[in-house]
Amino acid sequence: MQQVWIKVKKAVQLGQRLQVVFFPGQRGQGKVAWDELSFRDLWDGVGCGGSQKAEIAYVEAMRMMEGDTWDYDEIDVKRFLFQEFPPNCKVFAEDPTDGNSWREGTMVLTMPDSQSSETLSRVWEPKWIVKCDKTNKLFASKHVRHFENPLKQVAEQAGLQETLKSVLQEMERSSEEIQVQAPVQSHLRDGTPSLMFQVTTEKVQIAQALRNKVLSGALDLALSKKHSAFAKIHVDQSDFLERYEKSLLTLSKLTDHQEQKLQNLKQLGENLHLTAPAGCGKTFVAIQYALDELKLDDENSSGQMLFVSPHISLGLYFVRWLAVRHSTLTELSIHDAMNLIMKRIVLLQKPYEDLVTLQIEGNKIIQNKGEKVHTQDFLLAVFDECHELVREGFGHILDKINAKKKLLLSDQSQCSSLNLDEKYPGYRKESLSEIVRSTRRLVKGASAFQIGETQEVSSIGPDGPALKTFIFEKSEEDDVNMYCDYTLNALSHLIKVYPGLRSLHGRLALLVPDQHFLEQIKVRLQEQLKVRFRHKRFHLVSFEESLSFVPTKFVEGQEELILLDTIDNARGHEHLMVVCIALDEEIQGKAAEVDLTTRAKLYVGITRAQHLAIVVNKYIAGGWLEFLATLKFKKAESERGKEYRSDEVVEQAQAPEAEQEQPTRFTSIWDTTDNKIEGEIGQLKFDPIEALVKWHLLTVGEVMYFNKADFFAPFCRKQPLGFGNKVELHLLALATSQKHLTGERSEHPYATVATGRPETPEE
Repeated sequence: MQQVWIKVKKAVQLGQRLQVVFFPGQRGQGKVAWDELSFRDLWDGVGCGGSQKAEIAYVEAMRMMEGDTWDYDEIDVKRFLFQEFPPNCKVFAEDPTDGNSWREGTMVLTMPDSQSSETLSRVWEPKWIVKCDKTNKLFASKHVRHFENPLKQVAEQAGLQETLKSVLQEMERSSEEIQVQAPVQSHLRDGTPSLMFQVTTEKVQIAQALRNKVLSGALDLALSKKHSAFAKIHVDQSDFLERYEKSLLTLSKLTDHQEQKLQNLKQLGENLHLTAPAGCGKTFVAIQYALDELKLDDENSSGQMLFVSPHISLGLYFVRWLAVRHSTLTELSIHDAMNLIMKRIVLLQKPYEDLVTLQIEGNKIIQNKGEKVHTQDFLLAVFDECHELVREGFGHILDKINAKKKLLLSDQSQCSSLNLDEKYPGYRKESLSEIVRSTRRLVKGASAFQIGETQEVSSIGPDGPALKTFIFEKSEEDDVNMYCDYTLNALSHLIKVYPGLRSLHGRLALLVPDQHFLEQIKVRLQEQLKVRFRHKRFHLVSFEESLSFVPTKFVEGQEELILLDTIDNARGHEHLMVVCIALDEEIQGKAAEVDLTTRAKLYVGITRAQHLAIVVNKYIAGGWLEFLATLKFKKAESERGKEYRSDEVVEQAQAPEAEQEQPTRFTSIWDTTDNKIEGEIGQLKFDPIEALVKWHLLTVGEVMYFNKADFFAPFCRKQPLGFGNKVELHLLALATSQKHLTGERSEHPYATVATGRPETPEE
């Protein structure tokens, strides 16, 4: 924005006259004074948009200070458009007859001159008749743009392709794994001219690191520094993420580690048990195992698969993912692939009595009640989240089901007390130990709440952002209202940190402790979303609701679906961003069941996130999150030739014992800057930092600035793990833009998570 105003000031100095364009029939309306911007509603739909109101306020303020050189013309948008797009001019127009795609064409008919008067309807919508250059067909369009796109020539002159490749290799310390193809002229969904670069990598960690660089704005900054003489460069986050997410869903091969475990499963026999911490991809492996068993490409293959899970949403998620992968391998449409798979798969969920079959009606997935569970024989039965099935007393269902092969999927970190190996001794076990889905900070933050047995794991993902926390003091106000307010603050934080991410549709999940709390907060939260984010169309849905439709491309202007559901229903799912709401409880000790439940909720909530997790909770003395009140956020530091890689504590400040019981400690894992806690914190019932010492992984003296790279070396896999195939990542809109970020947000790598588990308070 600063660069924009430098150009505006230059224009004024050169004696050029400014023009301000208003909504049709609203010329001169909706203006706001400079000193009123902080409390006026800028998105009331009068006169112009919110950002334009701020720009007009600035011009008015400059006019008061510097005089009539800052005078401007007020123009109705209809008159402006009539002048900009006369007949026979080349345009780029949105074609509603072809899925709102943008096409090159020639203007045939524009607005009649008589309709450009000042007496215009407020609900006026422009329409033009355009002739498509490719098909010669005419279509009526409400949205047109200028045809010229000089960006490709600029990119060629600047050598942007080679610069992009060198910047990516420099950022990821790689010389071979990243390929960048020559740019092609493209456009965003709103028709904005852009350049598209196709970036190819075979390594999942580089793909995730690239995602983080795009979301943080670090890639924008690096490219702009290299080409500051040409233009400010902006990578469109929304279009990038859409292609990135599609790339991950359509992978045709597993990582080397996952492929090895899959082959081991095939050789072990008929009753199998695949266990792994969250984020290792056990569902991904199970999908490939199921595809191999079902042999969907073989017309002579027969037999049905049964998918058993605590909640129907997890079954729907499995079916959708299976369909997307099969569609990619066979070039079938998603609709046809889902129809084929629904004939071969049956679902079963609590109370594990009646089978569920699926069918498609229009764009919706319909559930039909089927036969009793014991009446059918299956080719394969997959039991997802089987540790929950056993924990809730439904373990006997495994013996009731007749299947040629059975595959159990469990989370090693959540089932140590269940003794699954003893309960099902005939099941041959294989373990995944490399976390692929989550960033290292998410892995480290969640590991504090891990319950299961010690298991050596490594995270091959990038650092990622710190876990954000909003911990607030309890007040006389209703708890649900407080949680609603701070949840809205969390959403505001996301929008502020990722201003280039135009849509949160399907990328954000809000997780609450139980159904009662959900019913209390949902209505209030939906109402406040409409008030607080008037320029958005947020709509809250459950996992089951969101998954009950055939996957389609999101069109801007539609409702942005945000997931709001209980933590139990979230098991097995994953989202780019997650907000964990009201999950903490006071620690009871003496191996209380509520302690295990609370820790499991916190662990599951954080590990549902791929990129960023946010914790919203009132302060609970003696709770599992109380230790956050003793931490202050500090980004990881780096020096030339030496890096301090961030771990739970990067510094511990010594303080006189008489002044405080808890010393100030700094962390680069948890961003605690927005916590609202007053008063001193006493002795903690649970402290992940002390747990490191108890595990004998650290001595007390090593807490302050220890060499974490060497310390964690035994837990890191040195060799990179490949996708096994190429993933194409499209960078759209490497172009001049006013949306570039100005703040440096990139952070330095840190060592992967250490293994082991903290002791419960009474152990």
